Amino acid sequence: MAARESPAISDDPRNLTAAKELDRLAEQIEQLASSEPIHQRIADLNNSLDWENMIEDVNETVSAELRGISLHSGYTTAAEFLEWYRDLLQEVRAAWLETQLDNDLDEQIANDPAVQAAKRAYDEAIGNFDERGQLESGMSTH
Repeated sequence: MAARESPAISDDPRNLTAAKELDRLAEQIEQLASSEPIHQRIADLNNSLDWENMIEDVNETVSAELRGISLHSGYTTAAEFLEWYRDLLQEVRAAWLETQLDNDLDEQIANDPAVQAAKRAYDEAIGNFDERGQLESGMSTH
């Protein structure tokens, strides 16, 4: 693969350097055997993600990383870049799972009678205290 040059950006030597670096990484990625564990981990993460809701954020992050190659960062090997991508997918998946758990917990709180009863008891108990945290007069602790 030859580095691609756009006439509009070819005056900046950093662009040519970045294009060559990206081509080098692309060639190395193609040469890595698909049996490499990193490929399988990335495939597993790709299959486990809710891409419909995440694709835009992941694409923006990857685009920013690729734009930064040779300008402020670089990867010695394609495996190093794939490790960064795998880590990104793991972070995205962890954030998605946390959101799912929070949503499930909120639903349980809203729909579970035992949780609702405990919340009412708590709210009533809190309502019996004045703003200084003192039990209002006439209220019993038993």
